[in-house]
Amino acid sequence: MLDEMDANKFNKTALFNLVDTAEKNGASKLVFIASKANAVNYGEIQKMFAVIDAKPMAEDEVRSVCNSEELERVQNVFGLFELEM
Repeated sequence: MLDEMDANKFNKTALFNLVDTAEKNGASKLVFIASKANAVNYGEIQKMFAVIDAKPMAEDEVRSVCNSEELERVQNVFGLFELEM
């Protein structure tokens, strides 16, 4: 979960290192959870995810990682992105 991490601190190099490490350890996908609290920061993080083809998760996919009662709140507060390896 990236929470409200500043996009300047979580840069493309850090993102590529994370993906590389996950691949080397056999991950088949990564789910990134980013806070929407800071719109500018969230926008920058979305741009980085686009570079590595991490896609926003559809509602049914989000349901697979949170319970139904929390779905609306989760979608309003966080952006969830999935990267297939």
